Amino acid sequence: MSSDSDSSDESSQDLPSLSDLEKWSIKDLKYWLQERDLKRSGKTKQILAKRVYRALHTGRCSLNSDSENEDIESSSIYTNRQVFISKYSELDSSWETAAQEKLPQMSNKQVENYFMLHKDPFSSRSAKFIRHFRKGRKLCNENYVSHIMYHPVDSISDICYIKANCKPSMRTSVQVAKGKMATFYSLYVCLSKSTGHIIFAFCNCKAGEAGLCAHVGGLLFSVLKIKNACTSQQCRWEEPRPIQRKPSPKRVHEIRFVNSEGIQQTKIRPYPDVHQASACKDPDTFLVDLLHGLQDINPTCVLYKTLKAEPADISLFTDLFNPKFCYADHVNLAAKDCKLQFHRFMDSLVVGEELSKNVELGTKGQALNQNWIDARKCILTASNFGAICKRRKPEAEALISNLRGYREIPNNVKSISHGRKYEQQALKEYAKDHQQICNGAVSVEDCGIMVNPKFPFLGASVDGKVHCDKCGIGIVEVKCPYGSKQAADVKP
Repeated sequence: MSSDSDSSDESSQDLPSLSDLEKWSIKDLKYWLQERDLKRSGKTKQILAKRVYRALHTGRCSLNSDSENEDIESSSIYTNRQVFISKYSELDSSWETAAQEKLPQMSNKQVENYFMLHKDPFSSRSAKFIRHFRKGRKLCNENYVSHIMYHPVDSISDICYIKANCKPSMRTSVQVAKGKMATFYSLYVCLSKSTGHIIFAFCNCKAGEAGLCAHVGGLLFSVLKIKNACTSQQCRWEEPRPIQRKPSPKRVHEIRFVNSEGIQQTKIRPYPDVHQASACKDPDTFLVDLLHGLQDINPTCVLYKTLKAEPADISLFTDLFNPKFCYADHVNLAAKDCKLQFHRFMDSLVVGEELSKNVELGTKGQALNQNWIDARKCILTASNFGAICKRRKPEAEALISNLRGYREIPNNVKSISHGRKYEQQALKEYAKDHQQICNGAVSVEDCGIMVNPKFPFLGASVDGKVHCDKCGIGIVEVKCPYGSKQAADVKP
């Protein structure tokens, strides 16, 4: 019993008292608790000191760590840090701008290993600082690191120091060491001159005391960028290109010399494999398609000029709609002078029966006839009556642009191409059905724009004029629905 009590008294005398523990720094107290997986939260030093004191005197933990090797390694790392920091503070003013010939040779793999395999100097544990590594590369690429300076220490030393400034990525001014405010972070690294090994790094940011912050990564990548600059290296275009494929030697009798020009290529047939010549099903549709194609490809060819009839002259009609006055946009068109000019212009539009028939004959063929296009720009046709009568907006620029043909409709519109393709077929189907109903001769005649002499500014361009022995004369308008919704249950 006496021996046990004596040993317990001796061990208690070796343990530090509460007053001794309060002399420790907060960082040392938290580190001691972290090494023993104890709670290390607390704002004041007294709370942390009492927690360490209770852990020691209750027998839960010993004063030394379980792993003596880790303590020795951690203390040696901490001692080395103090040595490099003191050396940096003792450097003279012989700093010079970092140049390629002065910097030690480094590789990208060394920087990667520094962040991935480096041990924390406070806990001596290996930790991967992937996020800091990636952000450091970004800081270098975006030129956040500036004023990179080099110090050789002396001619005998194997180490060198490189310092720089790094702008903060978010704020204009940040808090650095000792609570000071600055517009940039100050950092430096210690490298080996012979191997380029990263020995030590420091930054005055909150996370830079361990030398593994993103700012240090930005400096290291900047050093690599200066050292491996392509503009500072020797010319390489005279160097032979490395062999991509291993040589495979052959005997002379195995080599075959082939003339590349004599190689036969597979012939391409300009026509399909199966071709059956037959008469076209719809001659009118075929003629329209042929004229459209010739007009786009070669409108000066003999075939196009022969098949396409020359339109009649309707210049007497189109000249009527060229006013001799023109008003600017700022002029009030409701003024009396303007209205008087408009009434005089309307009264001058006189179209007789002969001119009306000439316009109708000269505009046959509709879209294939240029006269039909020119006449539609002068008058209001029946297809535009609805858009004019139902219009409520006072601005009419878009409507006038459509009526006057300022914006040409392209030929590759699917709905328009669909209507032109089936229009003649629909007229033939209509004539056949009409003939079966009336039991008489029925014919559909192509016609142009019909102008009423009483209202020469109005016209209609119907798709056909119907002649029936029983019904007499009438007109027909063809609509070819396009799309699945419009064409449902509709016979063309």
